[in-house]
Amino acid sequence: MTAPEPRPAGADGNARGLLVLGIGVLVGFLLLWNAGGGGGSGTATPSKDQTSGVDTSALADDTSTTAATTTTAATSSHQPSEVKVLVLNGGGPTGAAADTSNLIGQSGYVMGDATNSPVNVEATTFLYTDGYQEDATQIALLLGKSTDAVKDIAELSLSGVEGDANVVVILGPDAPPVSDSSSDTTTTTAA
Repeated sequence: MTAPEPRPAGADGNARGLLVLGIGVLVGFLLLWNAGGGGGSGTATPSKDQTSGVDTSALADDTSTTAATTTTAATSSHQPSEVKVLVLNGGGPTGAAADTSNLIGQSGYVMGDATNSPVNVEATTFLYTDGYQEDATQIALLLGKSTDAVKDIAELSLSGVEGDANVVVILGPDAPPVSDSSSDTTTTTAA
């Protein structure tokens, strides 16, 4: 009988298997952490923050938790009567800007004069100025729209028509049709 051949120096099969398993667990954890918002900016897609921000807060670091707390504080920092909103028609039905402006105004927001937008949009969009993202999100929800439509006002050039508005709503083709009562009023007023 011959003596077993000596193995080369290094880890045996079990140790290598455990090492690969440990690396796999680490990579999986990092992927979950990044997917939950721990590694991204998180502010570009508010709807994802609205849905997943709470679920992933346990995985987030202190900076992300502070940002989530700041966002929550922003919700209560403005009363509707402190937020100036401008509704523009950017491809919606005729008269939709006035109807939508009236609807938002019923919730206590300070409304600018509804008019046409200098740009058309594919879908209704909610633009906010610094510090008013949460207000734009609340208005989007009020109108039954997705918070994916909430964007920083810097993303779209309005040629100054926005004036001093904190939130600008640009209605797209997805805007609801004009109500019969307001078109009757408009027709009566125009006559």
